Amino acid sequence: MNRTETHEIIRQVGIVPAVRVSTAEEAHFAAEAVCSGGIPIVEITLTVARAVELIAHLAHYHPKTVVGAGTVLNTELAQKCLDAGASFLTSPGLNLKVVEFAAKTRLPFCRGRSRRRR
Repeated sequence: MNRTETHEIIRQVGIVPAVRVSTAEEAHFAAEAVCSGGIPIVEITLTVARAVELIAHLAHYHPKTVVGAGTVLNTELAQKCLDAGASFLTSPGLNLKVVEFAAKTRLPFCRGRSRRRR
């Protein structure tokens, strides 16, 4: 899926369900439920155990689903996610090296919002 197609699907659907749970098994179940439920987008946060493996699985077995990687904190993780088949990246803050990586690889990137702790 190319950058334009990814952007268009995200725009049309209007939501990006993010999977952030405690175990790899829960993440797999949640992601499969999103895909099977007809939502063609899912973001797997890298806080989930074996997240890159799950991204690769979803990209392979759900080729019409836009699979993204969330909580991408550095370029090494960004490359692993790209290699696994991620169609977009998100991060909780602004890391210019990750932004540059996304631009260079033409991978859609969305900077998330960091929460301030009280």
